Amino acid sequence: MRTEITIIFYSRIAPDGGREILQRAGCGPDVVEMSDSFDVRSNQIVVTLDDTDKRVTLLLDELARHDYKRDPQRWDIHTEEELAQARLLYLWRLPASEIGGEGKWDSTFDLAGTCPGCYATARQTLPYLIDDEEDLQKLEGRRLVASYWGHFLVDDRLADTLMAANVTGLSFHNVYALIDKKRQVKLRWKQLQANHVLPPVAPQTTGIGQERPCLLCNRTGYHRMQENPLRLAYRAADLNGALDVNNSWEGYGYATIEADKRPSQLSVPATLITPKVMRIFQDAGVTDVEYLPIRVVDE
Repeated sequence: MRTEITIIFYSRIAPDGGREILQRAGCGPDVVEMSDSFDVRSNQIVVTLDDTDKRVTLLLDELARHDYKRDPQRWDIHTEEELAQARLLYLWRLPASEIGGEGKWDSTFDLAGTCPGCYATARQTLPYLIDDEEDLQKLEGRRLVASYWGHFLVDDRLADTLMAANVTGLSFHNVYALIDKKRQVKLRWKQLQANHVLPPVAPQTTGIGQERPCLLCNRTGYHRMQENPLRLAYRAADLNGALDVNNSWEGYGYATIEADKRPSQLSVPATLITPKVMRIFQDAGVTDVEYLPIRVVDE
């Protein structure tokens, strides 16, 4: 494993568009990407370096001289061997695979046995609905996509492959397109749903923070804190009974529960899979996700 650091700044912080900053830090085209913009002063400059690279300190010092302070993003890069040997893998969506999605109420959740404060562990009961034309276009040529909220959809052929492989802990919802805001058309896609909920993560977890947590179960309100690598840790005993597909209810976003439930919003759980499922995705040519091994810690 190695850790990459991504430092993002904008060309407008310096009169020359940041060229001198990059030159003084020794950062060239091998580590720099610049977004296109109609206004060159607002171009986003993205520098990606290994965390052991001396240029990290040089670049941060140069940015500090221009009074630009922004925490760098850290992300672990794992070898294929590390992924294959992991107990479980956090299935992480990439922006390229994102479609619209929501965690709002539409009478689509089974609340039996859920936390009364935030409805953590609620189970979706109705099909997944796509109501945006651009999102429908993103399905073309892909085998797997993910919503902004972390719901994962696979095409029917990949769903059949998962079922034939006897993947445990997995069920599916049908996926429909909403045409003209009134007519539903069934798509040749399925939404993945995990049937097994893991216990809470261990305190050794890094890379996530919490805002407005549930006061009863403390399992919602989580968000990514990019200054530290995302590393989910679990006690070994808490992984007993883990299946091929699991949910972690240290959910993305916080829950807002209204009295009539309809305008409420739920947190969305993370999806953790075994290397077996990862290999199925890889064999199908899925490239729009990443896999992060969880860490198993002592009691």
